[in-house]
Amino acid sequence: MKVERTNIDRSDQLLPLEAHILKRLQFSPYAAQFQQYGSCQTKEGGFRVLIMGLLGPSLNELQKQQLNGRFSIGTILKIGIQAVRAVAFMHSTYFVHRDIKPSNFAIDEGNHKRLYLFDFGLARSIKTRGEMSLRRPRPDVPFRGTPAYCSLNAHKRNEHGRHDDLWSIFYMLVELAIARLPWQGKTRILTKILKEQLMDSHYMFGCPVAFSTILIYLRSLDYYKRPDYVGIEHAFFEMLRARRLSWGIQMEWENQRPKQYMGVSVPNTSD
Repeated sequence: MKVERTNIDRSDQLLPLEAHILKRLQFSPYAAQFQQYGSCQTKEGGFRVLIMGLLGPSLNELQKQQLNGRFSIGTILKIGIQAVRAVAFMHSTYFVHRDIKPSNFAIDEGNHKRLYLFDFGLARSIKTRGEMSLRRPRPDVPFRGTPAYCSLNAHKRNEHGRHDDLWSIFYMLVELAIARLPWQGKTRILTKILKEQLMDSHYMFGCPVAFSTILIYLRSLDYYKRPDYVGIEHAFFEMLRARRLSWGIQMEWENQRPKQYMGVSVPNTSD
């Protein structure tokens, strides 16, 4: 459940958009179940309330429970496949998420096999209603997202496109493989500088070598170019096969006792 006061400025309102997107994503197997959205009045004032299906812990929480803060390559590749699918479903509605990160993915509360993408408060439509083409990108936009995971394009305050969400997935997967990105905890300005100046090998040590092919592909994309989601997914599957791993392998948290991963409500705030 998410709660938001009704008397805040319009520019600070997140729940109306989040409820709208969640309802539109009910066809996606990677979206939480929409249950109810409305407003209520209490002694403390008016509130908007969004109720959704119960989810398990986030990837961020699961990562913290790993002894070295890292997941196995098999788990990371399965996360990558599901994350790309989740984002592809969202992009098919012409919305970009703009805040992809481990704390915005949670596992299924029941069988722990599926990931769910949530927290759509910073999302934005990339298509004008009634138009067939994408919105023209704005020349200078306010920064949105979490610096550690956002693309250089977002750091430069360019319009956020579909490719930027994929960049965030890439950084997220690298973090899950190496435990901590080299710019983690740094200021936004220093994070941008490090992303610009560090060689890929400096922060991708421990990642599959084939990650570099995805990196090259991401650099070929721009705001208007539709990403090849299936191609990226296929690349992850090829990495699994190269390691003689199948889709049926268990992810780390599936091997833990169920009581260690009790379902929790979706958090109300972003990192």
